[in-house]
Amino acid sequence: KSDLLNYKGVGIKQGKGVLQQHAKHWSIDAQGEGVKGKMVLAKNKNTPLDVRLDSLNLNKLEFPEGGQQAHAKPKQIPSTLLVIDEFTWSDINLSNLAADLRAVETGLRVESYQVDDPYLKVKGEGLWQSNAGGLQHSFIEFDASTQDMRVALQKIGIKNLLKSGE
Repeated sequence: KSDLLNYKGVGIKQGKGVLQQHAKHWSIDAQGEGVKGKMVLAKNKNTPLDVRLDSLNLNKLEFPEGGQQAHAKPKQIPSTLLVIDEFTWSDINLSNLAADLRAVETGLRVESYQVDDPYLKVKGEGLWQSNAGGLQHSFIEFDASTQDMRVALQKIGIKNLLKSGE
């Protein structure tokens, strides 16, 4: 239990967690301001990290100088199977996200991802990499569908995205 847990420079306020050793893996049940869920670390290093979160709100985490974008580096993220029930980042609010992320020499390959939100369904794949000079490049391919375009666009924060031009 801590007022501020820190993992690779990212801070979680009012964090607490329970670490348990099992025969073939370690598990961490963690919660704090902005995050609640479980992480499973296999003792076999070739097995992806398994992260299942009830909620992840990146707006409530503390990032080092430069913010989330400056801190994110594709080569530092391990292969991960990721499931998030409720996800918030900036103005984006989505439910039921899943992704299979694989570490590759140049960064991170997104084998598959999907969003199964009541207002937006997305399936796709992608790549996030950086070259020797640190320049980052991202590619995504996806299919999306919705029954209510207005709500779907609100959920992905399109209003502020268009205002910012990013």
